Amino acid sequence: MKTFLSNSGQVSATTVFQLLDPSSIFDATSFYYDFFIQGDDTGAGGIWQVWDGAAYQDAVGSNGSTATGVSNTEQEWIRGVEIDSASTGLARISRSAGDLNYWYTLSNGAAFPSTRASSGSTTSDVEFFVEPNKTYNFATNGSFEWQYWDGVAWVTFTQGATNGFLANVPASGRIKLSVTSGTVVFSFTSED
Repeated sequence: MKTFLSNSGQVSATTVFQLLDPSSIFDATSFYYDFFIQGDDTGAGGIWQVWDGAAYQDAVGSNGSTATGVSNTEQEWIRGVEIDSASTGLARISRSAGDLNYWYTLSNGAAFPSTRASSGSTTSDVEFFVEPNKTYNFATNGSFEWQYWDGVAWVTFTQGATNGFLANVPASGRIKLSVTSGTVVFSFTSED
């Protein structure tokens, strides 16, 4: 999950990053990230861009400033870039030459979803961020599986296809209601 929230390194080619996707997370509409880029050598060049559902566009910060990119050893920091549902959580560094150092992180004070209880109905998979290492009570009607992220893959809770069960959410804090067919009515609440 770390790469969804923050990452750093160096790229020597145009590189796409998968960030949090608001369209996959229940009740989320946008996330805000800070992006940094710096040319590592003379002749380096690149810019941060965000997918808009049709094409990559230069990143725009919360203060309205648009990324201009870097060349040579210049650096640029764009704060509060909105990642909305049209973006499907995709951002990239468009590299024109050389090596580029970068980092990105979920912005401080952003509406990072975390919840102790939720309820509703859905016809498609939905993801939730809950408080880790807490016990939750799940009640669900329909065709479904409750799953958790183990850091590598989605794993079905032992009783994940059962209506009414208690489970401890692991350290990732990520759970998903996977809908296998029709409409699923759900609720969950923390027991702690």
